[in-house]
Amino acid sequence: MTSRHRAVGDEKAAAPDRGELGINCGWAKKVRGVSAFIGSPIQDPLAYDYICGYLVIMNQTATTARALAALGHEARLNVYRLLVRAGEEGLIIGDIAEHTGIPLSTLAHHLRQLVSAGLVIQEKRGREVVNRVDYEVMNRALRFLTDECCQGVTLKEDAA
Repeated sequence: MTSRHRAVGDEKAAAPDRGELGINCGWAKKVRGVSAFIGSPIQDPLAYDYICGYLVIMNQTATTARALAALGHEARLNVYRLLVRAGEEGLIIGDIAEHTGIPLSTLAHHLRQLVSAGLVIQEKRGREVVNRVDYEVMNRALRFLTDECCQGVTLKEDAA
């Protein structure tokens, strides 16, 4: 690793502020002309804020897309809705299977998809695995979908 890369890594590790999604947007401002996110050097710190904000939006788009894809299967949507109704206490896998009628092996697959998308948290308690909805992730996805509601859309005029 070159000294320039070490300096960037040191600045990144030392930076205290992280964005809403845990992305550290402030560290590259401290190293002149270095950007880990785009190929060309950044000349204007304000431009970096814009670029970093765009990256956060892109990351939130990807996260929301994964969550919606996981919920795009009828069985997973039913399991998720059941867990939402169960609240903070969550449910063990056997109870989910009993309520939904999904075989345990199939249910394990669906829960793995929901956990992978970040929608469900699994916690081992002794021999049981408790499944709970991550309400912060759920609310963030809903906020992402509704934040710009009714803000209007400006259409580009046809140049022809």
